[in-house]
Amino acid sequence: YTAEEYDKLAHKFVKENGAEVFVGVFDGEPEISFKVKTIEQAERLAVKYNQKSFWKNAEFEEWDNLHYDVKGNLMRGD
Repeated sequence: YTAEEYDKLAHKFVKENGAEVFVGVFDGEPEISFKVKTIEQAERLAVKYNQKSFWKNAEFEEWDNLHYDVKGNLMRGD
């Protein structure tokens, strides 16, 4: 994606999901992340976008997406 395309996609995601945006580093790579309102919403979005995992703030831990398809979204170390 170009920077402009990425910005538009991020803005669309925020509007559609009532999310907050955060900037940080994951697995040694710069990234933006989104905080949503409920764990159920986070789980649905992890499945929809084939995320390997998602962060649960209340427990301060990473949760695996049990539906993650490594071939569809290869992460470092997979």
